[in-house]
Amino acid sequence: MAFEADRIDDAFSSGWSVLVRGQARIVTDPEQIRRLDAEAFSAPWAGGRRDLWVRVEPRTVTGRRIAV
Repeated sequence: MAFEADRIDDAFSSGWSVLVRGQARIVTDPEQIRRLDAEAFSAPWAGGRRDLWVRVEPRTVTGRRIAV
């Protein structure tokens, strides 16, 4: 699985990009699910409820900074 996170600041023409590649696994342990639900710092941008947590066991992590 690959997971990418990006941030672009148009005002300063800068940003960053990080790519994590690895094995994806569904979190099934009820205690881990409760902890993840309690500690989530964001909500889905499309709204609605999400009942599935997926953990990525990273094999590689790469990234870059974008600057003028």
